[in-house]
Amino acid sequence: MRVFIAIQLPSPIIDELLRLQDTFRRNRRRGNLTSPQNLHLTLAFIGDVDSAVLERVDEVLEQVEIPELTLTLDHVGSFDRKDGVLWWVGLKPDPRLMAFQRQLIDKLRDANVPYDPKPFRPHLTLVRHYAPASEPVMLPRVQPLTFTSHAVTLMRSHRVQDELVYTPLAIYMAREEFR
Repeated sequence: MRVFIAIQLPSPIIDELLRLQDTFRRNRRRGNLTSPQNLHLTLAFIGDVDSAVLERVDEVLEQVEIPELTLTLDHVGSFDRKDGVLWWVGLKPDPRLMAFQRQLIDKLRDANVPYDPKPFRPHLTLVRHYAPASEPVMLPRVQPLTFTSHAVTLMRSHRVQDELVYTPLAIYMAREEFR
């Protein structure tokens, strides 16, 4: 089973992200837009695991101090990839998010859970494999979008009829003392 740990988004934020995607939708020769139900902030990508590793992930998430976080999405950026450009919306720097993510990674490592070691760059993917129909690309303007997270989710990544689907396996709430 392929899994990752993420922060899910409230509906009003998803609605605004879909509005941002419209710019890419209208001017694409190709590109896979992230579906609304798949929009999330990845904290740790773990990958393919067996039931023993999945159990260790659950133990880590039961023990880690999950904070309540107030996060702000405030800019658009991209990663150049071999198969096209990946466009994303980024978060305003947040020391509490960065500290929590580091703590989570440390606990996964201590529990002998494999994870993707790439540096954490907080972002939400809007479109993958993007190639514009015409140049220059007019980027959408991002008005700051602020939301509060009270939980993290263990997600499963799988394909259903050739469509990528992210399914919540378990939700872990911030305890009162960390709010």
